Amino acid sequence: MIGVEAFSGSMAFYLRAPIVVVSPDAEEFTSNYLTRHYAQFANDRSTLHAPSWLPRAFDHSRRRVFLVRSNDAANRALLERNGARIAATSARFVAYTMPR
Repeated sequence: MIGVEAFSGSMAFYLRAPIVVVSPDAEEFTSNYLTRHYAQFANDRSTLHAPSWLPRAFDHSRRRVFLVRSNDAANRALLERNGARIAATSARFVAYTMPR
């Protein structure tokens, strides 16, 4: 799962899997340490990535689920322009899948 400027710690717990987070500043984690040291953590060895990494995730050969905040029109439009389709919605989040 890839959170596009979206993260839910409880979701990571219930899925029992890490969530890759694409963020310009790591504020989704609500951690002052991560926001202050963002450049140190946002890299290819981490599950935190800069927005410039996102085009790599649009690879149609792999099945992916993207998580976006419901009110994030810009990132929702970005996913839809790249072929993602809505899989599920809730009050806070929308899940998209990338068809093969």
